[in-house]
Amino acid sequence: MPYLTTADDTRLFYFDVGSGPAIVWSHAWALNSDQFHYLVNDLVDAGYRCIGFDRRGHGRSDRPGTGMTLDGFADDLAFLLDALDLDDVTLAGHSLGCSEIVRCATRHGLARVARAMLLAPIMPLLVARKLAAGIIKVEKVVHSGLKPPGGKIANDLLFRVSQCELLPQKLTGTSLLVILQKL
Repeated sequence: MPYLTTADDTRLFYFDVGSGPAIVWSHAWALNSDQFHYLVNDLVDAGYRCIGFDRRGHGRSDRPGTGMTLDGFADDLAFLLDALDLDDVTLAGHSLGCSEIVRCATRHGLARVARAMLLAPIMPLLVARKLAAGIIKVEKVVHSGLKPPGGKIANDLLFRVSQCELLPQKLTGTSLLVILQKL
């Protein structure tokens, strides 16, 4: 199994399959990268590279007892992007994974990130409204304690999230392909 080792000697498990535009998956609290297993085959077949990792303290990654903060998780995500030399990447998060993505953007910038998909985010970031059965539209970002000085990074992330305007309430491999094709 592949691992990356961080500066504090924490081993992070990751998978990396397919080729093409990269999607990096950030899982929910208490889960691991297997959370997205059911989506990966369809995306790889459609020409995407899928990368997932188990956050420190989760799944097959080490449980170091340190770095178990949102800043630490965000630093690990940035480390993964750098270690795998990923550019123009789509970050896809669920629940806590969304917070990790936003914190990574505010700490490390968006130089490697083309867009973000925030699926069922838990941070006070998105304000959405229902357009029709099963369709949600992101309307605006409410800045929270995650805002950087001047708010530029948060505004850049809003632009990248707003590119992914229509999100089905039930996510399947097929619906995700439709979303990615619209980006």
